[in-house]
Amino acid sequence: MPLTYVSTGLDKLVRSLRTHFLPTLRLGLFQNDLTPDFGTVIGDVTPATFSGYAGLTVCTNWTLPSAIGLRLVSTADQIAFVHSGGAVGNWIYGYYLDDGAGVLIAAERFDPAPQLVENAGVAVLVTPRFSERSEP
Repeated sequence: MPLTYVSTGLDKLVRSLRTHFLPTLRLGLFQNDLTPDFGTVIGDVTPATFSGYAGLTVCTNWTLPSAIGLRLVSTADQIAFVHSGGAVGNWIYGYYLDDGAGVLIAAERFDPAPQLVENAGVAVLVTPRFSERSEP
């Protein structure tokens, strides 16, 4: 039988992660045709290189957790990656999070993927969201 977090325990866990772990995460875009899975590592990710892409960005201002069914969710500020109008464009397949020291924490492929970022002002918007759930 799986461990079941009670609501107060799950809330305490997510609040602790929000304060101590989530603010260290950096978000970046990847340009390779990757479908992340449990075995994906940072070496599998090809970071975006389009003109104006500044690389990994720290996720900030995580919200207090809110309950959605058996799941508690915390959301960070939306991050915009905007093409500057230079000569380099990319097909963007998704985004990834690292721990600030280069260790891959998570990755998500966009649906639909890829998204073309090649002209000035074209933006990819990502709103980082963390959730934790208890077993019923």
